[in-house]
Amino acid sequence: MKLDPFPVPVSPTMDSLAGLSEQTARYVEAGLQGAPNTARAYASDLRHFTHWCLANRVEMVPATVDTLAGYVTYLADAGR
Repeated sequence: MKLDPFPVPVSPTMDSLAGLSEQTARYVEAGLQGAPNTARAYASDLRHFTHWCLANRVEMVPATVDTLAGYVTYLADAGR
């Protein structure tokens, strides 16, 4: 007997879909608000990039491909 590698899921009831939608909405909302640690990390990264741009006399916004490549190269050379 050959088994189907992709079993067909059992159809959920409308009640379980409504609950899933509410739970999913909470996760989406939390993700959009961002975790405090993530917000701190983004702020730190932006400050670091800003300082690097100023030190290298390149425009931060809009960042060119050359600017981003230079910054990533700097990070890689620094072991980051």
